[in-house]
Amino acid sequence: MKQEQLIYLLKRYADKSITAEEMLSLRTLLNEVQEETLIEAISDQWEAESQAQEYNHSKPADVHQQVEAILLTDKLSVDTGKVRELRLQKKNQWYWAAAAIVVFASVILLKWGPASHTVITDPHLSVQHDIAPGKEGAILVLADGSEIVLDSAGKGNLALQGNSQVIKLENGDLTYVTSGNKNNTEEVFNTMRTPAGNQYKLVLEDGTKVWLNAASSITYPAVFTGKERRVKIKGEAYFEVAKNISKPFLIDVEGRFDIQVLGTAFNVNAYPDEKSLNTTLLHGSVKIKATADAGNNAIFLKPGEQAQVAANGNIRIEKNIDREKVMAWKNGFFNFNDADLQEVMREVARWYDIEVVYEGTPPAIEFVGKISRNLTLSQLLNGLKGTGFNFKVEGRKLIISK
Repeated sequence: MKQEQLIYLLKRYADKSITAEEMLSLRTLLNEVQEETLIEAISDQWEAESQAQEYNHSKPADVHQQVEAILLTDKLSVDTGKVRELRLQKKNQWYWAAAAIVVFASVILLKWGPASHTVITDPHLSVQHDIAPGKEGAILVLADGSEIVLDSAGKGNLALQGNSQVIKLENGDLTYVTSGNKNNTEEVFNTMRTPAGNQYKLVLEDGTKVWLNAASSITYPAVFTGKERRVKIKGEAYFEVAKNISKPFLIDVEGRFDIQVLGTAFNVNAYPDEKSLNTTLLHGSVKIKATADAGNNAIFLKPGEQAQVAANGNIRIEKNIDREKVMAWKNGFFNFNDADLQEVMREVARWYDIEVVYEGTPPAIEFVGKISRNLTLSQLLNGLKGTGFNFKVEGRKLIISK
């Protein structure tokens, strides 16, 4: 009975005739049905449709791309191995459309709050010109103020900065290799910044690896010549610090607090529009100290803990952090677990380089699940259909209304 209802609702979703009540039923079913039931429903419907040869709802290439991009999510209640096996056996448009429907309907689930029972009866998305997802790209500002657009720069040597040669590797990463007079102790500073809609990987002269998220920047010396390795960041970055006990690694975060490490991996989220500046330790050990604190007060993090620095400088330690959520951006996903609409849209705005505008008060709703960052904006928003509000895109402005 559930399988028949699931097939019916999937088809209703596919041809955009599903009602608000049916959408809620589909969400409920996707949470309740067993893996085998879901696979069987898709398989049986493919058999029926392939015989009739009548189904042609989605462009196969487009749907294939959508499914491939988010097939590995652990929120999808389907064994990915079985899905791939079915894909090889049954290369039909219905199968891909059904798989895409299941992905979009089950990856982004909505936690309905007390004020979220009114569901729009005709959710829609208006996109005249689709917006591509973010990409690998950054701007390198040299010591003399000149700029190099890294995503369009060729591979190989880009510049000589002090004693270090700036090199763009074959894989696109930027790295620094010490050369020339090593007795020269002058520090030459560079800045890498990622505009909205870009991210980039940097390897510092000491071997430390830095991944910059969108709308972020890092300022650093081309060669670390002093007794410490000090950099400054804005926005969000993930660090894998090269170990050097005799030369500690220090990070100045927005001029508000310092992070001291010897060799470790951690993520720093210091966007000014977030509620707090967060440092999450993956492994190793770091010390957090507020810049304005003249004393020796410092907080040490353990792996899995997060230091949250409020606007007033107070530091709060959150234990047992969801590391997967923190690292989702680096791994190619949005992770919206326990995120409200505004938090979700701040991430979306930075990655797609758009402005988000709310008509009226933003709905008080909460999401769970994750979705690929490789989707176009319209594909991402289609995954949020039926969640109690409308989307409209005008140029690079996303307008949200109840």
